[in-house]
Amino acid sequence: MKLLFPDLCEIAGGKMKTIQILFYVLVIFLFNSYSQNINYYIVPPESFISVESFSLTKSQLGGDTILVDQIRQDWIDSSWINKSRSLKTYDAFDNQIESVSQNWDDTEWINTVRVLYSFNVDNKITDVTSQTWNETEWLNNGYDVYYYDEFNNLVERLSQKWDGAGWQPTSDYISTYDDNNNILTSTRKDWDGASWKNITKEFYTYNENNSRTEWLHQMWIDTTWNDVSLEIYTFDENNNRINFIHQNWNGIEWINFSRILEDYDIHNNRIESINQSWDDSVWINITRKENTYDGNNNYASILNQEWDGTGWMNTSLFSYTWNENSIIISTLIQNWELNDWVNTFLYEYSYNEDGDQEEFIVKSWDGIGFVNYYRYIYSYSVIITAIEDDNLHSVSEYILYDNYPNPFNPTTKIRYTIAPPNLPQGEASVGASLMKPVQLKVYDVLGNEIATLVNEEKPAGSYAVEFDAKTLSSGVYFYSLQTGSFTQTKKMLLLK
Repeated sequence: MKLLFPDLCEIAGGKMKTIQILFYVLVIFLFNSYSQNINYYIVPPESFISVESFSLTKSQLGGDTILVDQIRQDWIDSSWINKSRSLKTYDAFDNQIESVSQNWDDTEWINTVRVLYSFNVDNKITDVTSQTWNETEWLNNGYDVYYYDEFNNLVERLSQKWDGAGWQPTSDYISTYDDNNNILTSTRKDWDGASWKNITKEFYTYNENNSRTEWLHQMWIDTTWNDVSLEIYTFDENNNRINFIHQNWNGIEWINFSRILEDYDIHNNRIESINQSWDDSVWINITRKENTYDGNNNYASILNQEWDGTGWMNTSLFSYTWNENSIIISTLIQNWELNDWVNTFLYEYSYNEDGDQEEFIVKSWDGIGFVNYYRYIYSYSVIITAIEDDNLHSVSEYILYDNYPNPFNPTTKIRYTIAPPNLPQGEASVGASLMKPVQLKVYDVLGNEIATLVNEEKPAGSYAVEFDAKTLSSGVYFYSLQTGSFTQTKKMLLLK
């Protein structure tokens, strides 16, 4: 600490201010180091399905279903015992509007936490309310309100808490963006009961591919913004990140703290990541991760190693199995002990006929074989995208919604509605007369057609289509809906 902050008392202008800076920096260091460690060891492949949480929209796996129930069970005395569950409710556009968490008390499910979501016409979250169960009713806890600009960039999130009588402000997060919808600044302010007080501020810069190249973090102390930490990112000609350096401000200059060196194969798959820390004058190896891939560019293995001062020592190994559709089937986790790999855990995934994950089982090694440890069971509901004839009047206009997520990598969902045709009086509202030609296409900034997502006749209703840009480079793209005389075009941003 003395090496990082020489003469900080004189520079900062007082002992108390020095202590404040050191405290904030320490917190950030610890958080950053912990985050890097977690990312290094347990971040799974992109197609790995999280067992702890799902997105606020539909399931990541199924094309026509949404997750409605997620149950965790533990293996106790040769049987599966309920532990917790999460119930999810959606609106007509498959946005999750309610999530209820429950715990099992041996005889029934008991409510614990509920989260309510509201969305605008562009399917962007406008407010989130969290509540806790007090055995008889839901009690308010927290309330976040979201504000967007004309490009649907999140420009403000106001956090509030319930004091028993009303909502009281706690924190306010304000962001600005550039012309490519990249976030430029993010400022946090906290409410002290009388006024807003500055807390932190972050600055972001990007290269021509809209990849982030710098992140500057500042803290508000007394009456000024003080530099705290800086992250610098370097990319290769394929826009793959190859160097990530974290530095800390000592009051005079930026001092190296840690960095990550990354290497890729000809398919732009990351094959090596080396974590290093700065030791006054040289970079010292800490950990290394080596990845291998199968013929479909799915992870085959992830080898984790630690530096012992002279060479790399094995610590853990993740081995993956996939089916013919590149859907993960199992993950074997092993630890390196006494110069040999020893089994520790086995993850097994099973799916229904629609491709939705039905079960995720974690098994532990008992020295002889794998035994059940815990599992998640998933239940789904079918999505009805087109509106039935009796409800055609409920869709009265053509709408092209903003894609979600945006920015995205590499897939995003585009939703649109088709209004019913103006039929002559007395004409039956069935049959071919209700079908309308629909085209949904994607273009680059030069107007070149990139993809045709929809090109067919469709009845009135609400629809959604997924756009996969895994073969495209980062940048701005446009998607355009045309049906009859109606045409509408919107912008989206691919960030890899």
